[in-house]
Amino acid sequence: MKLSVVISTMDRASFLDRNIASMSEGRVKPDEIVIVDSSSSADTRKMAERWAGRWPAVHYLAGGKIGTSRARNLAVEAASGDLILITDDDCLTHAGCVERVIELFQSDPELDCLCGSVLPYGDVKGKVAVATKTTQERQEWRGKSRPWGIGHSIDMAFKRESYMNVGGFDEEMGPGTALYAAEDLDLIYRVLVAGGKVVYDPCVIIYHDQWRSPSQARRRRVDYARGTAAFLLKHMLVLRDPFALPMTAIRLWEDVPLLALIGLKKRNLECGLVSLYQLWGLILGFWVAGRFYGRRLLTGRVPPVEVGALR
Repeated sequence: MKLSVVISTMDRASFLDRNIASMSEGRVKPDEIVIVDSSSSADTRKMAERWAGRWPAVHYLAGGKIGTSRARNLAVEAASGDLILITDDDCLTHAGCVERVIELFQSDPELDCLCGSVLPYGDVKGKVAVATKTTQERQEWRGKSRPWGIGHSIDMAFKRESYMNVGGFDEEMGPGTALYAAEDLDLIYRVLVAGGKVVYDPCVIIYHDQWRSPSQARRRRVDYARGTAAFLLKHMLVLRDPFALPMTAIRLWEDVPLLALIGLKKRNLECGLVSLYQLWGLILGFWVAGRFYGRRLLTGRVPPVEVGALR
């Protein structure tokens, strides 16, 4: 099976350079790396061209200010692999990551989406972890399931056919859009609703640089919560999915009172602070997404990404 790595990037040439270097040192190298660049300077393009000069697997596309979801979809359209591995510029790829992804898809013809562990990289002392997953047990999902906790878009792989069949990322969600985030939750959930099989394997390892300060990390938590609210409203109001209502109730409980109670029990001030940031993000998300999707309902506009069937 041929594997293509997809990376959306913006103004982080040094991070991206480091990630490409990590893939070049892997036990099995990707067949191609497709970069879609939204940078304001030429630094990323020049760096990618230097890599392409010595490693023809590296391909560069200028994307403009199009948002992360659109950039990833463009990269997948341009990619030629049977398998698509999605990661971010501020990550590093474990030496065995590509090898493990290919191995798992080859051994399981029913596998549609594979998520892996995301381990913190760099100095994490005194910081709030952002987009990490350290679970050591293999997990598997089919049918409607709550998508949070399954994986992150910085370590997700798909059969190309499965990705295309569900429409890829919703381009109205994610960084660079009014709805901010949760494009990965939405995509995983649509794969599950379409009858797909999703697996989490802890040996598919990517490292995520924890470069953000504590205040920046907390702000990112607000963005994630805001996106989650948009995901829930999309499936509740627009796609009329009855499972979205209990998902919303569970998420509200987990993100605010439960997190605050955990903080009190452990005397962990950070948990209490994060619960407040989560609450603020959810309020913002329900307000912004309510107006966004409300206008769509009033105009009768069809949602851009429908939930289809894989098989």
